[in-house]
Amino acid sequence: MSAFRRLLLAVSFFATGASAQAYPIQQVTTYSINTAKTYVYSSTCGTTTNTSGCYGGATLGPFRQACAIASTPITTTTQADGSTTFTRRIAVMDRGSQAGASVNLFVYLESNNVKPDSATPTTRLLRRVTLPVIGGPTASCSLARNGAGFYLGTNLSNNAVRVDDSFATSTTPGFSPPIPVAGVTSTPEGYMLVTHKSSASSGYYLFNNSGATMQSGGGSSLLVGAGNGVSTAAY
Repeated sequence: MSAFRRLLLAVSFFATGASAQAYPIQQVTTYSINTAKTYVYSSTCGTTTNTSGCYGGATLGPFRQACAIASTPITTTTQADGSTTFTRRIAVMDRGSQAGASVNLFVYLESNNVKPDSATPTTRLLRRVTLPVIGGPTASCSLARNGAGFYLGTNLSNNAVRVDDSFATSTTPGFSPPIPVAGVTSTPEGYMLVTHKSSASSGYYLFNNSGATMQSGGGSSLLVGAGNGVSTAAY
């Protein structure tokens, strides 16, 4: 695995089996990325009621240079045949491989239909969105999600962008004089913070789960929520 940098964006689905010998339903998807950052590979493993093992995966891409990945919450649907389908969207941020490139966001639909003796994971591309955000191989990428959509930005642009579930885009407010985006952080409750920082000044905008601005101010702030940690290097 030395050729791959492992990315973990995993989820477990739990349900009680019909008998004492049955497995709980546990399905976990992990992600890896190749050295050139042009492809992301998913692999889904775990258990169904009667089986255990790995059930499949997908190749996402090609990208010019993938730099961040995030997901929506999972929705659970019971099908007419009694099986269960777990669905979510996966977003991959592509910063480009050339200086000054525009950032793209690739949004995929990931689903997994689980039956007592099988699991069938599938992934398909929903949309590629080109954004008014400056990327390139030296750009630092930030990507997070709340109920209003995916928020993303780089340290080479002065505004972040939100992409909602219908793929409509909107630019978040910035400062005057302009301050580059340092990072985008969120909490499980849906709060979103876009932080701006330069060598001379800093500031932030705080949004609620519906995307409305709650607060803005000076300082290099970030949000910390349960789950993945946030690097403090940019703050």
